[in-house]
Formats: sequence, structure tokens, C-alpha cells
Amino acid sequence: MKYHQYTIPRDVYDRHYLQGTGPETDWGDLEVMYDYWKLGCPHPVYYGFIYKPVLELYEHDVFKEVITADFVLTEANGIYNYGYTETADTAGCKRRPQSWLLMLQQQFTVDPYTAWTRENYISCHSPEQGAERYDPSQTYEVLSNNTANGIKFSQYNGIYVFNITVLDPDYSFCQLETQFAVEVFGAFPKSELPALRIMMITCGLGLIALISLYVIDIFFWRDGEEEQVETRRDSFPY
Repeated sequence: MKYHQYTIPRDVYDRHYLQGTGPETDWGDLEVMYDYWKLGCPHPVYYGFIYKPVLELYEHDVFKEVITADFVLTEANGIYNYGYTETADTAGCKRRPQSWLLMLQQQFTVDPYTAWTRENYISCHSPEQGAERYDPSQTYEVLSNNTANGIKFSQYNGIYVFNITVLDPDYSFCQLETQFAVEVFGAFPKSELPALRIMMITCGLGLIALISLYVIDIFFWRDGEEEQVETRRDSFPY
């Protein structure tokens, strides 16, 4: 089998790659043809695990080293229902960190393949005179083999096709890029009922169960009392 077709729900992807912030937000479910010959089998990842890909550098078919430079990834079909474990504060940033949304919004024509590369990367650990203030809780989206930052998936089972770009301009004169896929599994389907309604229904059912037990207990207790009274009457000597 060369291809596998799967569906991406309308509420987890943005075909303009703007993470649902653009003027158009509802374009229906997306049908995708997964190319096994190009991508191979997707790597299985449990949705509750923190995930961080390890990049290996090859020259032709010869392994050279594990890449330790900074890199970023984005989902090829515009899926954006995943996050990162680090923030600007926990990552030790000294200036506002770059992000996919910020870099894409600076483009005249949105193109995730050129929005964030080694040509325009600025590390947030580089000090800047008169740097603008930023929110320390802002998500830090740069990954590296030398940091703790990783990907955290939401309660969603499905295939993610990631494009990876190495950002560090000092690591290579070449633009190092690759593409791979993961298949997230293990997430329970989301309930269609709001949490408050579920709690109220659960409490209501619990109350009904308690009342039922009380009624049953009273019924058997009274029935037992009546039997005892009848027994006493039958055995009373007249």
C-alpha cells in the first residue's frame, strides 16, 4: 500500500497556518493522502508523553552526528492542537522569543517553508539593548537536543506530518530541513457534554441511587418488623 487516506477535523487545523487566528476559520474537514513511500511508517507516540525528535546528520548514507543546534517544526497540513513545555521564562530568554505566528504574520504571503529559517533566526538568549517588553509566559517554540523543551499533544488521536528546519546559522552553511510523521494514540474521545453538566448528571444519578437504597432499606425493615409482630402475636398465649 503506497497511500493511506485520513481525515483532519476542521477544528484542529488552519490551512493558512495562522493557528486559527485568521479571518477565515471554517473550511471543513481536510482529507489527506499519506505517502508511505516518501515518509515511511509514522512513529507511534502516546499522547500523554512529552515528545522531542532527535535529529541525526547523514552525508549520503553515512551517519555523522546527532544535531545539537536549535531547530523548529511545524505541521505540514496546518494542525496546531499541540503545544510546548517551555515558556520564555523557563527557557531563560533575555528578549522576546520568536514564534511561528509572529514570523508568519510578518510575511506578505504566508509561507511556512520560508517564514522561519537560519536567515532570520534570532536566539532569545542573545541580549538586546532596549529590547521590547514581553510576556514571560509566552510559549517557547525552539527545540534543541540540549534543552528540556518538548512537544505536548492534546487529547487527539491522529497523524502529524512535521517539517523541521535547523535554525542555527553557525551550524551549517546549508539550509538543513527534513520531514517526518508521527501517529499519536491513546487519547480518549472528548465528551460532547460540558464538564459542569457531566458533574450535575453524576451527582443526580448518585442522589437517585442513595434515595433508592434508602427506600429499599425502609421497605425491608418495615416488612421485617411486621413479620416479627405477627410471629409474636402467634406465639402469645391467650
